Amino acid sequence: MSGHYWIFRSSPSGGSSGLSRTWAGFLRDWDRSLRAGNYPQTTRYNYLLAAAQLGRYLGEHSPDPDAEDAADDPCPVTRAHVEAFQAWMIDTRSASTALNKHKGLQQFFKWLLVDEQAIDRSPMERVRQPKTPRKLIPVVCDEDTGKLLDACKGKGFANLRDEALIRLYCNTRCSAVRSRQPPRCLARLHVSCRVNRASSRAIGPAARRRAVLMECPDAEATVRAPSPSASPRR
Repeated sequence: MSGHYWIFRSSPSGGSSGLSRTWAGFLRDWDRSLRAGNYPQTTRYNYLLAAAQLGRYLGEHSPDPDAEDAADDPCPVTRAHVEAFQAWMIDTRSASTALNKHKGLQQFFKWLLVDEQAIDRSPMERVRQPKTPRKLIPVVCDEDTGKLLDACKGKGFANLRDEALIRLYCNTRCSAVRSRQPPRCLARLHVSCRVNRASSRAIGPAARRRAVLMECPDAEATVRAPSPSASPRR
């Protein structure tokens, strides 16, 4: 059952409930065609969900007086029906969700037009894709970076390692934006880690080799191995 059209029943929308027999029949046939084309299950699910939601919208939410025929059969669906559905998706969900439905409906009506030859023209021909707003990811400011570095203060191996990594990541950020001068918190880091007998037991040679820090213009670290005289006695 998981590879069949009725994977659709696992959705909160309730599978084929709310759809006419004609809509459900077309979706079942389309799912069979998608499975024959070896489309991934996730892709089939998203495609079928978009078409089923359009059918339910036309029957339950569409303000168009002529939506009754389209709610019974997908063939009479018009461009106005699809545009109203996209606008409803943007209002009730998001622009990115509406874009996902747009792509799914393009495939559905293409299948009706080319494979089934049930329609003479796709209602998606001149329907524009909804524009999705570009979300900018906030960049950590120098003050917050300084707080992170303050939290790493200490002479232990973990403190020195974490501080060096934070400075390295910050330097990478500066290189990405082509900053001429690095932030004040990116002063050149020189680490001298003296390992005594107690820390030698906790940090073995293999761990020290893995802890070699990458070199970059604004973040350097030198980890000094313990002298032979500092080796723990057995």
